[in-house]
Amino acid sequence: MHISSALKAAALVAALTFSTQASAVPVSGSLAFGGSANETGETLNVRTSFTEMNTVVTSAVGDFSPVNPPPFVGVTIGAFNSTAPANFTLSGTFGTFTATGVTQIQAQVGFQDVLYTGTFSPSGPLGAFDDTDAFVRLALTRAVGTTGPITVSLSGTLGVVGVDVPEPASMALLGAGLLGLGLARRTPSSDARRRKAN
Repeated sequence: MHISSALKAAALVAALTFSTQASAVPVSGSLAFGGSANETGETLNVRTSFTEMNTVVTSAVGDFSPVNPPPFVGVTIGAFNSTAPANFTLSGTFGTFTATGVTQIQAQVGFQDVLYTGTFSPSGPLGAFDDTDAFVRLALTRAVGTTGPITVSLSGTLGVVGVDVPEPASMALLGAGLLGLGLARRTPSSDARRRKAN
Protein backbone atom coordinates (compact mmCIF):
# COMPACT_ATOMS: atom_id res chain seq x y z
CA MET A 1 0.00 0.00 0.00
CA HIS A 2 1.47 3.35 -1.05
CA ILE A 3 1.44 6.33 1.29
CA SER A 4 -0.34 9.26 -0.27
CA SER A 5 1.62 12.41 -1.10
CA ALA A 6 -0.42 14.30 1.52
CA LEU A 7 0.60 11.82 4.19
CA LYS A 8 4.25 12.02 3.10
CA ALA A 9 4.13 15.81 3.32
CA ALA A 10 2.53 15.69 6.76
CA ALA A 11 5.12 13.19 7.98
CA LEU A 12 7.89 15.44 6.68
CA VAL A 13 6.43 18.45 8.53
CA ALA A 14 6.18 16.42 11.72
CA ALA A 15 9.77 15.18 11.34
CA LEU A 16 11.00 18.73 10.82
CA THR A 17 9.04 19.84 13.86
CA PHE A 18 10.82 17.43 16.16
CA SER A 19 14.24 17.75 14.55
CA THR A 20 14.29 21.58 14.60
CA GLN A 21 12.38 22.25 17.80
CA ALA A 22 14.26 24.97 19.65
CA SER A 23 13.94 25.62 23.34
CA ALA A 24 14.98 28.38 25.68
CA VAL A 25 18.17 27.64 27.61
CA PRO A 26 17.96 29.42 30.95
CA VAL A 27 20.83 29.44 33.41
CA SER A 28 20.47 27.19 36.46
CA GLY A 29 22.34 27.53 39.73
CA SER A 30 23.01 29.90 42.59
CA LEU A 31 25.51 32.53 43.68
CA ALA A 32 26.20 33.41 47.31
CA PHE A 33 27.69 36.79 48.29
CA GLY A 34 28.34 39.00 51.29
CA GLY A 35 29.40 42.54 52.21
CA SER A 36 28.73 45.51 54.47
CA ALA A 37 28.07 49.24 54.46
CA ASN A 38 28.03 52.08 56.98
CA GLU A 39 24.55 53.40 57.70
CA THR A 40 22.86 55.87 60.02
CA GLY A 41 21.60 54.72 63.39
CA GLU A 42 18.07 53.47 62.76
CA THR A 43 17.27 49.96 63.88
CA LEU A 44 16.34 47.37 61.26
CA ASN A 45 12.75 47.00 62.42
CA VAL A 46 12.30 50.62 61.24
CA ARG A 47 14.84 51.12 58.49
CA THR A 48 13.89 50.25 54.90
CA SER A 49 16.35 52.33 52.79
CA PHE A 50 19.96 51.21 52.34
CA THR A 51 22.95 52.58 50.45
CA GLU A 52 24.73 50.85 47.58
CA MET A 53 26.72 47.84 48.71
CA ASN A 54 29.77 46.34 47.06
CA THR A 55 30.03 42.69 47.97
CA VAL A 56 32.13 39.67 47.07
CA VAL A 57 31.12 36.28 45.75
CA THR A 58 31.51 33.60 48.39
CA SER A 59 30.39 30.55 46.40
CA ALA A 60 28.83 29.60 43.08
CA VAL A 61 27.20 26.37 41.93
CA GLY A 62 25.60 25.06 38.76
CA ASP A 63 26.00 27.25 35.69
CA PHE A 64 27.31 30.05 37.94
CA SER A 65 30.50 28.07 38.66
CA PRO A 66 32.56 29.93 35.99
CA VAL A 67 32.46 33.00 38.27
CA ASN A 68 33.32 31.10 41.42
CA PRO A 69 36.36 32.49 43.32
CA PRO A 70 39.27 32.62 43.27
CA PRO A 71 39.58 35.32 42.17
CA PHE A 72 36.73 37.00 44.02
CA VAL A 73 34.25 38.62 41.65
CA GLY A 74 32.51 41.77 42.82
CA VAL A 75 28.75 42.04 43.10
CA THR A 76 27.18 45.50 43.20
CA ILE A 77 23.78 46.11 44.77
CA GLY A 78 22.49 49.62 44.09
CA ALA A 79 20.82 51.70 46.80
CA PHE A 80 17.66 49.81 47.67
CA ASN A 81 14.49 49.72 49.72
CA SER A 82 13.61 46.51 51.55
CA THR A 83 9.87 47.06 51.08
CA ALA A 84 9.83 48.26 47.43
CA PRO A 85 11.39 46.51 44.41
CA ALA A 86 11.61 49.56 42.14
CA ASN A 87 15.34 50.32 42.52
CA PHE A 88 16.77 46.94 43.47
CA THR A 89 19.35 45.57 41.05
CA LEU A 90 22.22 43.16 41.57
CA SER A 91 24.95 43.10 38.94
CA GLY A 92 28.36 41.61 38.28
CA THR A 93 30.48 40.00 35.59
CA PHE A 94 27.88 37.20 35.36
CA GLY A 95 24.82 39.36 34.58
CA THR A 96 22.12 41.50 36.18
CA PHE A 97 19.14 40.72 38.38
CA THR A 98 16.27 43.23 38.26
CA ALA A 99 13.57 42.99 40.92
CA THR A 100 9.88 43.17 40.15
CA GLY A 101 8.55 42.12 43.55
CA VAL A 102 9.64 42.03 47.21
CA THR A 103 8.54 40.39 50.46
CA GLN A 104 9.96 41.53 53.79
CA ILE A 105 9.90 38.20 55.58
CA GLN A 106 11.18 39.43 58.92
CA ALA A 107 12.13 42.80 60.46
CA GLN A 108 13.63 42.98 63.95
CA VAL A 109 15.82 45.51 65.79
CA GLY A 110 19.04 43.97 64.52
CA PHE A 111 17.99 41.81 61.58
CA GLN A 112 15.98 41.82 58.34
CA ASP A 113 15.16 38.96 56.01
CA VAL A 114 14.06 40.09 52.53
CA LEU A 115 13.11 38.17 49.38
CA TYR A 116 13.17 39.85 45.95
CA THR A 117 11.72 38.19 42.85
CA GLY A 118 12.44 39.28 39.29
CA THR A 119 14.42 38.56 36.15
CA PHE A 120 18.05 37.54 35.70
CA SER A 121 19.82 38.58 32.46
CA PRO A 122 23.07 36.61 32.05
CA SER A 123 26.23 38.13 30.54
CA GLY A 124 30.00 37.53 30.52
CA PRO A 125 30.79 33.84 31.15
CA LEU A 126 27.03 33.14 31.26
CA GLY A 127 26.25 35.12 28.10
CA ALA A 128 25.05 32.08 26.12
CA PHE A 129 22.06 31.65 28.43
CA ASP A 130 18.66 33.33 28.17
CA ASP A 131 16.91 35.67 30.60
CA THR A 132 14.99 33.76 33.25
CA ASP A 133 12.95 34.19 36.42
CA ALA A 134 15.08 34.44 39.55
CA PHE A 135 15.15 35.52 43.18
CA VAL A 136 17.53 37.23 45.60
CA ARG A 137 17.33 36.45 49.32
CA LEU A 138 19.02 39.00 51.60
CA ALA A 139 19.89 38.78 55.29
CA LEU A 140 20.73 42.20 56.76
CA THR A 141 22.38 42.32 60.19
CA ARG A 142 22.96 45.49 62.22
CA ALA A 143 26.07 45.83 64.37
CA VAL A 144 25.48 46.34 68.10
CA GLY A 145 25.21 50.03 69.03
CA THR A 146 22.54 52.68 69.13
CA THR A 147 24.30 55.95 68.27
CA GLY A 148 26.38 57.26 65.38
CA PRO A 149 27.15 55.35 62.16
CA ILE A 150 26.50 51.64 62.27
CA THR A 151 27.64 48.78 60.09
CA VAL A 152 25.02 46.76 58.26
CA SER A 153 26.33 43.40 57.14
CA LEU A 154 24.69 41.67 54.22
CA SER A 155 24.67 38.09 53.05
CA GLY A 156 22.57 36.82 50.22
CA THR A 157 21.87 34.33 47.49
CA LEU A 158 20.95 34.83 43.85
CA GLY A 159 19.14 31.73 42.69
CA VAL A 160 17.64 30.61 39.39
CA VAL A 161 16.20 27.29 38.26
CA GLY A 162 16.21 26.84 34.50
CA VAL A 163 13.35 24.98 32.81
CA ASP A 164 13.44 24.32 29.07
CA VAL A 165 10.28 25.68 27.47
CA PRO A 166 9.51 25.14 23.76
CA GLU A 167 9.46 28.38 21.79
CA PRO A 168 6.10 29.48 20.26
CA ALA A 169 7.36 28.91 16.69
CA SER A 170 8.20 25.30 17.48
CA MET A 171 4.80 24.74 19.04
CA ALA A 172 3.11 26.20 15.94
CA LEU A 173 5.15 23.93 13.68
CA LEU A 174 4.22 20.91 15.78
CA GLY A 175 0.55 21.88 15.53
CA ALA A 176 0.80 22.20 11.74
CA GLY A 177 2.40 18.76 11.49
CA LEU A 178 -0.31 17.11 13.60
CA LEU A 179 -3.03 18.89 11.62
CA GLY A 180 -1.48 17.70 8.37
CA LEU A 181 -1.38 14.11 9.64
CA GLY A 182 -5.04 14.32 10.64
CA LEU A 183 -6.09 15.64 7.22
CA ALA A 184 -3.99 13.06 5.41
CA ARG A 185 -5.70 10.20 7.26
CA ARG A 186 -9.09 11.47 6.10
CA THR A 187 -7.97 11.78 2.43
CA PRO A 188 -8.35 8.59 0.31
CA SER A 189 -5.08 7.45 -1.19
CA SER A 190 -4.44 7.95 -4.92
CA ASP A 191 -4.48 4.15 -5.38
CA ALA A 192 -7.95 3.94 -3.83
CA ARG A 193 -9.18 6.74 -6.09
CA ARG A 194 -7.83 4.94 -9.17
CA ARG A 195 -9.48 1.64 -8.17
CA LYS A 196 -12.77 3.41 -7.59
CA ALA A 197 -12.57 5.11 -11.04
CA ASN A 198 -12.00 1.74 -12.74
